[in-house]
Amino acid sequence: MRRLALRSALSLKARDELLTIVQAFDLDKPSTKAMLAFFTAVNARKPLVVLPETNDCIQKSARNVPGARVINMSNINVYDLLNAGTLVLTPEVAEKLQEVYAQ
Repeated sequence: MRRLALRSALSLKARDELLTIVQAFDLDKPSTKAMLAFFTAVNARKPLVVLPETNDCIQKSARNVPGARVINMSNINVYDLLNAGTLVLTPEVAEKLQEVYAQ
């Protein structure tokens, strides 16, 4: 049941074109200003950034951006997916989610 709900939420984001895949986050040090500029550039409103592993630099950079949330791929859940405006993924995360939740 949980798996079906996650697959449905991911499909909804893809269908509504609220899914952005970025090659990498190039931050050497935490910078809210840089993260806000990135979200503006990719037109991400209330973004949910899903990372393959914990990245303190990205988490610290996004924590002061209104509505932004950063989670690990292993902690993805339906509530966060549905509550987010735009889903921001790396290619590695997108591939893994497709592998796990595709039929």
